[in-house]
Amino acid sequence: ADGKVMIATIVGLPASEMNGRSCCIKKRSKDGKYIVLIQSASSNGIPQKFKAKAENLVFPKDTPITVEGLASASHLNGRNGGIVSFDADKSRYVVNIDGEPKSMSVKPQNVRVKFD
Repeated sequence: ADGKVMIATIVGLPASEMNGRSCCIKKRSKDGKYIVLIQSASSNGIPQKFKAKAENLVFPKDTPITVEGLASASHLNGRNGGIVSFDADKSRYVVNIDGEPKSMSVKPQNVRVKFD
């Protein structure tokens, strides 16, 4: 079954005309990249589809996530939570993790968006 579609903003791509644009994310592929769909003026209404790394997407507040790959706080890996904000200066998300008293700062590659 297809999960829900998430909205994100594209950042830091070499093809800079896409940076800052909103896009739809349907899922994460087996290689860890996200499947991106974006409308393009030159595509006759057909969305462009490509894969993007986690660090090239900024998901909005309240996006449901699972934390993964943390080395310094490995006891939190696999825990669910939500995005509070994105700190562009540090290129990190501020996230709340279910059951934890305070929010924490994590790299985009340590945040897996939940689509189900």
